[in-house]
Amino acid sequence: MSNIKLDNLAGDLTLLQSATDGLSLSIGEQFMPQARGLVQVGTSLTSAESTEYHNILQLLCETVPDLAGSIDLTTGSIQGGTDALRAQTEAWQKNAEAQTYQEACQNLMGEYSAVMVEAAESSLRLTEAEMALEAQQKRRGEAPPRQPPCSGSRR
Repeated sequence: MSNIKLDNLAGDLTLLQSATDGLSLSIGEQFMPQARGLVQVGTSLTSAESTEYHNILQLLCETVPDLAGSIDLTTGSIQGGTDALRAQTEAWQKNAEAQTYQEACQNLMGEYSAVMVEAAESSLRLTEAEMALEAQQKRRGEAPPRQPPCSGSRR
């Protein structure tokens, strides 16, 4: 049933959002240690390390737009440092997980509702069939008895 609900544009968008959320979490978790290490090193960054640090911050901003407000790409600073960035990423992850759970519950309730509607419709058809059978049996009971064939003389 969930396959049917996802077999449309809205379903495709839901699947795309889930994939994007998963990718964002994965990338955020992957680059968090590098970003933290680079921030801890501070001002002693080489040009290559500074470029890598900037690229990591830019990737985080693009991948997790909610973090963009805490990252200043021009100065390379993170508001509150990496601990704040980690806390915000963890909060974002928990929110994404809660949203995924809520969507799963909504899909499950939608499927349950569809099954209950189908059960009610089937019950209605069964009741109609039973009433038709009862009416037919009543008509059969009210029918006049069969006449025996004529046993007259044959010519």
